[in-house]
Amino acid sequence: MRPGRLIVAGALAALLAGLGCRENVTSPGSCPDLCPAGRVVLVDTVITGIVISDSTFRGYYGPSEAQDLPLADLDSLRSVALVRFGARDSIWYPATNDTAVGIGRVDSVQVRITLANRDTTATHLRILVYHLPAQFDTGMTWAAVQPYLADSQLVDTIKVDSSFTGGDVLWTFKPGAMDVIPDSDAGVVALAFAVTADSRTGLDITSLESATGGPHLEWFVHAKAPRDTLSYGFFVGSSFDTFVFDPPPPPVINALAAGGLPSARSILRLQLPAEAIDSVRVIRATLILTPTRPARGLPKESFLLSARGIVRDLGPKSVIFTDTAAGGTAAVATGDSSEIHIEIGRLLRAWGTTAGDSLPRVVMLIAEPEGAGMVEAAVARRGAGAAAPRLRLTFVRPYPFGVP
Repeated sequence: MRPGRLIVAGALAALLAGLGCRENVTSPGSCPDLCPAGRVVLVDTVITGIVISDSTFRGYYGPSEAQDLPLADLDSLRSVALVRFGARDSIWYPATNDTAVGIGRVDSVQVRITLANRDTTATHLRILVYHLPAQFDTGMTWAAVQPYLADSQLVDTIKVDSSFTGGDVLWTFKPGAMDVIPDSDAGVVALAFAVTADSRTGLDITSLESATGGPHLEWFVHAKAPRDTLSYGFFVGSSFDTFVFDPPPPPVINALAAGGLPSARSILRLQLPAEAIDSVRVIRATLILTPTRPARGLPKESFLLSARGIVRDLGPKSVIFTDTAAGGTAAVATGDSSEIHIEIGRLLRAWGTTAGDSLPRVVMLIAEPEGAGMVEAAVARRGAGAAAPRLRLTFVRPYPFGVP
């Protein structure tokens, strides 16, 4: 190497050495305070024994409060929806300042129902519509509804195309099926909806409680003579709906339940190590739940199992975070019995902040949307050994600083 190059190389080495980490008390923020004494270490571990108490509470939503109404003829579940519609007017006013005209004849009646979920493998799917007493008992049982599911009470059969997967079904009842409403019923009609297909099946229709609303009727009529050239359409929504089912769901024994109807929630009170509650170092925290049986519901149905943080621990009446992100969710399909993994890292990091330090270390298991049909998950409790709830935690070990 030439002498000139030796001089340049020596100067560069001196410069790099000067840029290295060393103590300099005249330069604030420099080493040794900011010099790492070791490497960043990620730890991935499974923590067991995290639940110190747990309970299941049932009764948050009943069949008449459900968002969906299940129709099923399965071996495991038979169910029928019951719908009472609002009163249909007997007169209308054709124009402003005109005299009222009455109904002379019913031309046709159309029903609209919304399929929220169906078994797409079922062929020749049909919805059977039956007459019910207008003021049927809202607490009617499965046994009590059977006399009304007779051929003599059949209004019509709604055919659902095999390619139709969901949405509004519009059907015009056969002529004469709904011509007369008895005077004693004061314009009110009630109907029962059942399902049948080439194989045993089930589906959900939306209820009065859902965003899309429950079944509707539209009556197309002509006026009485001498004004029988006038026609009109009465649009009538449901005023009450529910469903009855058989057999009743078996009780969940030695397990925590979420979902079903009447709907259940489960509470888990946690005891976690310090490294699990750190707003800075927690990277991921996955709550692992082990089902005690396959998830229940109609064929091809799915739902979300949510682990939500709570603001105040009041048992079944605990105050839940309004922010649904303060927790996590996992998708569960009917018939699935694999482990359920719910990411709750955000909730744990919130517990590690100054504001979250006073919050109870509790999560509530909820099936969402709650009250949507018969979907239900059952998972092992704290005393179930290796199947008990556990936490897979990924975090950063404390990062030391100092002179290298």
